[in-house]
Amino acid sequence: MESLQQQDTPRLPFELPVGLEANVRWDPADNGFWIDIPRGRLFYAPDFFGRHDSDRSLDYLLANDTLDWRTANWRDYEHETLETVRFRHIAWQHQQIFIYGQYRYQPRYTAWHGDAGAEYGYSGISLKPRPWNACLDSIRQRLQSVSGTRFNAVLLNWYRDGRDAMGWHADNEPELGPRPGIASVSFGAERDFHLRSNDKRWKISLPLGHGSVLLMQGAMQRHWQHALPKRLRVTELRLNLTFRTVLEPGPDQ
Repeated sequence: MESLQQQDTPRLPFELPVGLEANVRWDPADNGFWIDIPRGRLFYAPDFFGRHDSDRSLDYLLANDTLDWRTANWRDYEHETLETVRFRHIAWQHQQIFIYGQYRYQPRYTAWHGDAGAEYGYSGISLKPRPWNACLDSIRQRLQSVSGTRFNAVLLNWYRDGRDAMGWHADNEPELGPRPGIASVSFGAERDFHLRSNDKRWKISLPLGHGSVLLMQGAMQRHWQHALPKRLRVTELRLNLTFRTVLEPGPDQ
């Protein structure tokens, strides 16, 4: 691994595979690492938002008039039961996706917010955006200043504990374009995030903790996949917000 890190800069808190051609640069202005890898680029900031702002965001995104989100057993609110909870800012849903020839409930709760017309679909789901709220828009503005990308939508994923997970996939839907920029924000429990090249030669594992940010840029969604594996020892919830840019449909769509 080639590294441009200096001795007086923070050390990358995870290992890159031996033999992987990578260029790592610490960015003190944005408190994170830029990592150039074959056919892609990452920005990794383990404490981008800080504890205070991260705690406030978690409170805002889970605020409701029904129960205490900190003590509730959220597995008691699966499927349509989740609709009985009166959330103040996010319309959380437990949706079904079409996978392996049948519809199954996702192992997480989700929501979709964005600009009017930023419609998106995956695995048999069609998503129409709800408007931005103050919290989501504030996070979006900060991410845009780092990434140089204008994001017009965000997919929110709520992992109730370590049993909830995300399998190997790429965010390569046509409406995201050939080189989408994806900004991932995490609040709550720390979870391992995995990346692997499509030829399965390279695999990277990195921790995404409370207030962390991970940007994926370049051709990564064409040449790399990512996943969030199960971690049964994790008992706390985690929210993940993935900001993206949905392209306007062409005249023949």
